[in-house]
Amino acid sequence: MICMLLFQFGIIAQGQFLLKDINLGLTVGYDSQPKELTVFNNLLFFTADDDVIGRQLWYTDGSKIGTQVFSNSEIKQKLEVLDQNTPFSFNLNSVTLDYIRLYEKRRTSVSIFLARKETYFPIFEEMLLKYKLPLEFKYLPIVESALKPHAESWAGAAGLWQFMYNTGKRYGLRADSYMDLRRDPYKATEAACKHLTRLYKVYGNWELVLAAYNAGGGNVNKAIRRSGGKKNYWEIFQYLPRETQGYVPAFVAVNYMMNHTEDYLIYPKNPLAKYSEIDTFHVSGRVDFHVASKFLNVPVDYLQFINPAFYQGVIPKNDKSYSFYIPSDKAGLFSSNEESIYNLSREVKKTY
Repeated sequence: MICMLLFQFGIIAQGQFLLKDINLGLTVGYDSQPKELTVFNNLLFFTADDDVIGRQLWYTDGSKIGTQVFSNSEIKQKLEVLDQNTPFSFNLNSVTLDYIRLYEKRRTSVSIFLARKETYFPIFEEMLLKYKLPLEFKYLPIVESALKPHAESWAGAAGLWQFMYNTGKRYGLRADSYMDLRRDPYKATEAACKHLTRLYKVYGNWELVLAAYNAGGGNVNKAIRRSGGKKNYWEIFQYLPRETQGYVPAFVAVNYMMNHTEDYLIYPKNPLAKYSEIDTFHVSGRVDFHVASKFLNVPVDYLQFINPAFYQGVIPKNDKSYSFYIPSDKAGLFSSNEESIYNLSREVKKTY
């Protein structure tokens, strides 16, 4: 299990840029001072063994290759190419550049994002195409949750798309003693697409959609009023909540990094699961993951990993509205043992 840390940004009086580890209470200082780094309180998830010192490159045996550095003008050129192929505005400014420089330093985290996208990006792309939304939104869960369906913010937002309870409920993401559908990759992604579609109907601008997704429509509307009616993200920037001032720049930075990982010689870790290797069954009876594990010869932890919505490790009896995800090569085993799994799961419950 990969240990994840939560980081937020801060600037001290002397002007030194700091990265503060909330969990451990440690602070790491850097020599270079970002010019306009805004405090971004939305949780960014990075790994404990990430490269916090610089963009160092290493051979697989651990020997050092050197340092990969791109100038500001080179980054600007790369971003301009992306900008020509997106409905978003991917212009480079000092705030966005600071976030790009931050992700450059987080090589291990980016490598893990590349692995996790093998599990989740096909789901995102399918839903985004269904709702005719820009495919660049597939990178938004990296900003929101680092592609971790179990992620939960200090405010109570949960899942890949970090839905708050009431917002999730509005889109049918039920939560109870057994499950939290905000953590279901498929259902939460469709809910996010519906929410983004609704926001675009209100604002007609993709950057404002992002701002409203993060801060809520009320805060965006207030910023628009305070700006004198401006409807451009950067024109209302100073009136937005501090967290939201960093949200769009972080989104642009993630798009940049995920499209240029090979330029930085960053390659994926081995994915724990690939989308193509997961099958879906709509179950009606109770499924205890420990019971299913025995019948399918699949580790309980793996079943929990690909079924993150059911945090108790149990799918309750229902009317076939719940999805049970299993490895594709175990589909035949599940089909032939489905009733037995229901029956034994029901018997196990009686012993609790």
